[in-house]
Amino acid sequence: MIISLVPIKGIEKYDYLGQYDRRMKKLFILILISLFVLNVAGDNYLTRGHQPGELYVASIWFQYVDTTTEAIFFTDDYGKSLVMRYYHAQNSGNMVIGKIVTDLESGIIYNNPLTTLWRSVDMAYSWEQCQAPAPYGIFTAGNMPGQVYEVFTNEPAWRVELHRSNDYGNSFICVNDSISGRPEVCTDSNGIYLYYFDQSNSELTIKYSNDNGVTFPNLIVLDSTYAGKYSGYDFPLISRGTKAGEIFLVSLFDGYVFKVFHSINYGVSFNLRYTSTPWNITDEFYSFSAGNESGSFFYSKMIPLYNQGPNTLLCIYHSSDTAHTFTEYCHILDTGFPVSVHNDAFVEDKLNEIFIYPNPVGSTATIKIDAPHPGNHTFEIFSISGNAVIREEKYLAVGEKELKLHTDDLLPGVYICSIKSNGKVIGVQKF
Repeated sequence: MIISLVPIKGIEKYDYLGQYDRRMKKLFILILISLFVLNVAGDNYLTRGHQPGELYVASIWFQYVDTTTEAIFFTDDYGKSLVMRYYHAQNSGNMVIGKIVTDLESGIIYNNPLTTLWRSVDMAYSWEQCQAPAPYGIFTAGNMPGQVYEVFTNEPAWRVELHRSNDYGNSFICVNDSISGRPEVCTDSNGIYLYYFDQSNSELTIKYSNDNGVTFPNLIVLDSTYAGKYSGYDFPLISRGTKAGEIFLVSLFDGYVFKVFHSINYGVSFNLRYTSTPWNITDEFYSFSAGNESGSFFYSKMIPLYNQGPNTLLCIYHSSDTAHTFTEYCHILDTGFPVSVHNDAFVEDKLNEIFIYPNPVGSTATIKIDAPHPGNHTFEIFSISGNAVIREEKYLAVGEKELKLHTDDLLPGVYICSIKSNGKVIGVQKF
């Protein structure tokens, strides 16, 4: 479930993982949990891919009163076209979608929904949970293959710690136990930033380490000219560029206008590159990420319940001139968004046989399958062009099961039935 870490004014002086007392921290955790339950769409669910033009986007797919389905989408043409890599239906028992970040190694991407860390090695098609716990941490990766950083509050010791993994998130070691702020790796192999916002005087502190976070000798303090005036909704946000010392800074200003700044000297100085139009905070949710080629920068705008329907409007904006000008690509995400049932990475090795009768179907269709394991299963019927026309979730125990679908609205023609479990297709049948 996509959430938003939204600091509430007056609760803390610094942003998440800054400095605040134990009572306020507990209140903050309760706020996080309540946001999780209420399914508030969040920000910064955007990360670069591994080749030019590649981008991953976590977004609400479609939403009804009693359920929300989210997905991870992928583009390799700067946002012009989208394909779905993974989706999660509310209460399905599958992996929840959180914040995503890519490893430097091609094809590997991480997902962090609150207290777990998941890893995909096939470009977000299938996922496995990492062994290491993730206690409300913030993760960053991408400057060395398999190297992941986590910043979190160690409650027993009551301190903020920086941990590093060198084995793709399976185990972590503490490298610094006297830090504060949010992490972002640098393009330098041993470089990492920590940054935090002081709401009381609108100052942003940026620390830089060139020894994997053991020490942070370089410190820069930016005033409200660059830091903006508000924390929350993941502002201010830093995203590394492609050259040593290159970073982008996104800050929020009066009138809910965000600005994008660019630095080529580790944040010592910044140049203003872009000023947005006023942001409708009621309906719009933004995410930001630098790209993986020189001058590339992305941001996305998500509008759930678009035009008062169950669908989502997802717009991707790409710049090739260090966030000075942008090209817009917009997509409607609805129940008809095509989901591939033929991609080998999305299909289990041995498909279970599906029986559909009568054939051709009438007002109802009976689907019979031998379920290989218990859990929630997604039954989908696609048109031959790939559009999903029927989708239903159902819990199945192990063994032979039957499900009836209402098919009286189907026009005569050829259709494909797909059954998914745990994010993978376990059966496909044309009828």
